[in-house]
Amino acid sequence: MKLEGIIVCVNYDDMLEISLPRAMDVCDRVLVVTSYADEATLDCADRHGALALRTNSFYCYGAAFNKAAALNDAVESGLLDLDAWVVTLDADVVTLPGMREVIEREAVDKATLYGASRLMCPDAATWYSGWPFEPISDPCELPGFLHCFWAPDVSRPWYDSSYEHAGGYDSLFQRRWPKGRKARFSLPVVHLGPLGENWHGRRTERWSGESTGCPDIDRISAARERHEALKAAGVPGIDRRESKL
Repeated sequence: MKLEGIIVCVNYDDMLEISLPRAMDVCDRVLVVTSYADEATLDCADRHGALALRTNSFYCYGAAFNKAAALNDAVESGLLDLDAWVVTLDADVVTLPGMREVIEREAVDKATLYGASRLMCPDAATWYSGWPFEPISDPCELPGFLHCFWAPDVSRPWYDSSYEHAGGYDSLFQRRWPKGRKARFSLPVVHLGPLGENWHGRRTERWSGESTGCPDIDRISAARERHEALKAAGVPGIDRRESKL
């Protein structure tokens, strides 16, 4: 089985140091997508032998963190073949030993979108002390922290890039497959850090306990303030084709 991976990472290099080597064990090759300002992520990708793509599409039209646009850049970059199975992973998601074998055994239907269940690791102390991690109750749909699919059958662009944040695009993407064509792998993954706090770019502390120190923090903060002002004024957060709110 040929398996290529894509990981979007901006200012998550501390977690990428944990997740990327394991993703490299799962995939034949991995493309890490980051911003031009994030030298630490680029260095991490280089040291672990991953491919890297730098783009500022995250921030087009004043967006805080347009993850879908960056993923579409990865698709069109030519750095991956995209002629077989693809796994998209979040930088804060760690695959467990044996995931490659599970995918090879269970991804048997090219017409099915595969995902996974998650275990929660809330902080670095819990990670380095080991198990047990608590299960996370995910919705019936397959969230985009891990998607595995047969790439040649997915029309382009893969993702709706009209969101100004990291959410929403994955929900629309998984709706391309009917209910009976979605499945979860039997082996879960581990989610590092708190849930639901970084849709507009990372806000949570690094695992060293330091403040985020994001090189794009001013741009992200301005976009977040703009988003909140529009929300308070009753302006829709999404306008699929005419704007990038």
